[in-house]
Amino acid sequence: MLERSHDINALSAPGDAAPVSVLLELGIPQGLVVSRWKGGDGVLDQAAESARSASLNGYIKVVLSAEGERSESILSVYAGSPSLCLHVFRPIGMDELWFLGEKASEYLWYDACRPEAVVSLHSEVNLKDFEQLFPGAKVRRAEAPRNVLPPEKVRADKLRRAEPENTGGYLLAAAGLGTDDHRAEKQARGVYDLVLQYHKMRADSQGIGVCCDCGGPIDLLGYCPRCASREEESPSIPRMDPRASFSAFVGGPGSRFAEAAARAVAAEPGRRYNPLVIHSRQGMGKSHLLQAVGHEMKRLRRELNVVYLPLDSVDLGTTEAARASLRQELDTADALLIDDVQMLSGREGAQDDLMRAVNRLIAAGKQVVMTADREPRRIPSLADRLAARMESGLVVEIGPLDQATRIGMLRKVASRGGCVVGDDVLEIVAEACPDTAGQLEGGMNRVLAFASLMGSEITTELAREVLGPGNVTPIGEIEVREGRSYIVLEPRPDRAYDLVGRQVDRGMRALVFSRSNPGTVRDRLGGRKADIYWLTEHESRGSRTVPPSLEKIVMLAEDHVRRDGPSIVLLDDLHYLISNAGFEGVIRFVRSLVDQVSERRAVFMVSVSPDSLKVQERSVLEREMEPVRP
Repeated sequence: MLERSHDINALSAPGDAAPVSVLLELGIPQGLVVSRWKGGDGVLDQAAESARSASLNGYIKVVLSAEGERSESILSVYAGSPSLCLHVFRPIGMDELWFLGEKASEYLWYDACRPEAVVSLHSEVNLKDFEQLFPGAKVRRAEAPRNVLPPEKVRADKLRRAEPENTGGYLLAAAGLGTDDHRAEKQARGVYDLVLQYHKMRADSQGIGVCCDCGGPIDLLGYCPRCASREEESPSIPRMDPRASFSAFVGGPGSRFAEAAARAVAAEPGRRYNPLVIHSRQGMGKSHLLQAVGHEMKRLRRELNVVYLPLDSVDLGTTEAARASLRQELDTADALLIDDVQMLSGREGAQDDLMRAVNRLIAAGKQVVMTADREPRRIPSLADRLAARMESGLVVEIGPLDQATRIGMLRKVASRGGCVVGDDVLEIVAEACPDTAGQLEGGMNRVLAFASLMGSEITTELAREVLGPGNVTPIGEIEVREGRSYIVLEPRPDRAYDLVGRQVDRGMRALVFSRSNPGTVRDRLGGRKADIYWLTEHESRGSRTVPPSLEKIVMLAEDHVRRDGPSIVLLDDLHYLISNAGFEGVIRFVRSLVDQVSERRAVFMVSVSPDSLKVQERSVLEREMEPVRP
């Protein structure tokens, strides 16, 4: 079952050994729990394949409690590929033992094969900092050991390695986290920001209390033991975030209509606005409103079976068995909440299944609510009949966050942390994090964490020190260097063309791939010489054209940078390629060109509107290329 979790050690069962400290010490958050499995043969392979196919940023966690001893493993994945592994073992009567890298991944594999283990897949978590803290933990793959050992020999192997350098204290000290002074220094740099969020979320969770399904008590994860058996039967259908309620939603002028419509369908499901479609760019609160509808329906009518379907996280049925399981779940729904409909783009089978389910539910007077990142008709490769069905009800948009709304969100975040923050500080945070609600919350939490951990007052000076300019380079300060790659975050590619023009003036050869007419590109370059390819599926007599084929673009770019002398390659509309080739394909394309220019006197530059990217997509791209903001 999917959920946004509150307690980073909530998988501990009563009677378990004390939780291993790796999560508490390092501040690794739960993020979004994509899937959870019981241990067994092939389970780790299944989790790794799920991460790879979704190009997931997060980690696989394996927890094993047996015979009074406990071990816990974290396999970090970046864009779906393993990057780091930690394993912690707490034997009876001994200090915990830590293992890093390949040996940790071996123990992780052994634990995941045992039926007592719990294996979970977590997304929306960035563990890049820990690669710097523990360089010895880096891995490239997580495969079955060559010589498979029984559990008792695995335990003996761990104890045989119980050297001082494998203790938690030694490794924390080696990472610069062993003393209060060193830890404070790391905390000040943001490595431990999540510690505050952990304690805050524990406090928040005390108010959750009751399961929406059965009325029984729930744990700090929002997980109900009474409903566990049903969750085992339907692991592919996630649960809603227990914090996403109407009372927690901070509305403003841009969201007032959407919130009113959401409250109306929650109060009278199936009678008004069916289906209800809420669209906005990422981070505006549409998923929060969607889940708030579900929570309110359950509060008013506990017997309702509300099915929440976040399409970026669930298995839409790559096999017939998976499709049959999904159909069965949808057939029992009294209300269907579909998040991120744009994820159906180009998936005809999944579109057909959901179209049938939506038609059946609406005909039976049952409520359907959907969200998307744009209007239905603008979703690429979405069937006309599905777009028409979405538009047959009510389509509402959540507009940009105004200053008052951003301040209100920040004030609520601060109050959840038990802090009173002055308006002058809130204004600084709002200005530093202007794009999305997630950025606002993250910025506020950094300020609260720094103040709490350093024992400082929350002042405007502290907020400016913590937030600073970030790792995004302003356009006026950037010095374009050969062998580097840059992503320019801007609504229109004006600044990217300014940068290209400067490099042409310095003697670089320029190659431009653009969705705009080549004449427009020449105007933007001020008449400077450049090789221009028009990104279009249609041919042109007077211009060179190239279809949105990643292979052809890579071939042309590689040929350009291999010539003598310095050169620069600009792609001025990355989102066009994403909509045609998918994000995973585009990431491979980007990495290929990044590698090419890193070895030559060349520069690779991409311009993209931040509004066109999901938060996770933007994060992946910013790790591959140096981000630049106008």
